[in-house]
Amino acid sequence: MPCQLAFFQPDNPEDYQPGRFPVFIAHMNGDYGEMPYGIPSDRDSGVKITTLYGWETVSHPREVDYTPDDNWIERMRGFSRQYIPGANGPLLSTRRCLYTLTPDKDFAIDRHPEYPQVIFAAGFSGHGFNCTTLVGSILADLALQGETEHDISLFKASRFQNAFANG
Repeated sequence: MPCQLAFFQPDNPEDYQPGRFPVFIAHMNGDYGEMPYGIPSDRDSGVKITTLYGWETVSHPREVDYTPDDNWIERMRGFSRQYIPGANGPLLSTRRCLYTLTPDKDFAIDRHPEYPQVIFAAGFSGHGFNCTTLVGSILADLALQGETEHDISLFKASRFQNAFANG
């Protein structure tokens, strides 16, 4: 899934430094995409504003157009204008990137059905770093103890059997 991120110059940079401006995620969908989020400006990078997911889905990475999209920038600018107007200054930089997600956007954490000694976790892409401590602990539990105290039933790979069987 292609996504684009942008860094905007805030009107008062001191207000948007780490420790003064929070990392945020807006649990909303619509004109601004799915779950807009941002991070403070660090060393004059500008305030990063993007979305967890873009608007397009592609079947293969070669289908991605990495050319920045001005329409996307205007959508992020609209979000900033409405919710954090002080961070809606000049565009400092932008780039498109690629998220790799499962079809339902939830992680896959499981044991291989044919090779039970193989334990895997996938579908983390850009937002997975938030969960690495817990997922690492879960994988260690599965590898060393054969089970985990955490309920990982939501993340079973078997939920995709029908999706893959149908094409």
